Amino acid sequence: MLRNERGGIQVLILGLFAVAAMILLFVVSVNVSLHMAARGGAKDYLDIATAAAALDIDETEASYGRLVWNETKGTATFYKYLQLTFRLDSNNEPQSGSFLRKAPVIHYLGFVTNASYPYTYTKSIKVHGDTDKETIRSIEATLYGPSVVAIVEIEQNMYGESDAEPIVIPSVSSIRPRN
Repeated sequence: MLRNERGGIQVLILGLFAVAAMILLFVVSVNVSLHMAARGGAKDYLDIATAAAALDIDETEASYGRLVWNETKGTATFYKYLQLTFRLDSNNEPQSGSFLRKAPVIHYLGFVTNASYPYTYTKSIKVHGDTDKETIRSIEATLYGPSVVAIVEIEQNMYGESDAEPIVIPSVSSIRPRN
């Protein structure tokens, strides 16, 4: 039998600190996992929408060898596929079965061209503009031809946080003429 029981309370306190640290580490790792899963899934869905929109070119201009995006049709196609993949209604609000809790914010959707390629495209956007949580996120992408570029913001709820974390996702669908 052990006769010396000194230090027992210190071991108990150290054990409680260790358990608290492990719980904190677990919550942080769950939040990072949720963030990465939401970003990965949303990126795939957004890529589908931009690829579909990139197919809407002006056929008359294409017959002359010029690549011109049909903005009206391409924008409609982008929103159609965005709503199908993210399970959104016609107002872009999440329906049941969607992993989103709020409507995504489309910061930019456009057809980008340049005189020569490859071209480095950069754009900065404000997240939570005009609030105390305003943040500027910068997007940089290398374009290899005329491209449809979309920048979308979704929000991911975090455990232990009162505010959702904004996730800004860029998507580029390049159109490369084959010679």
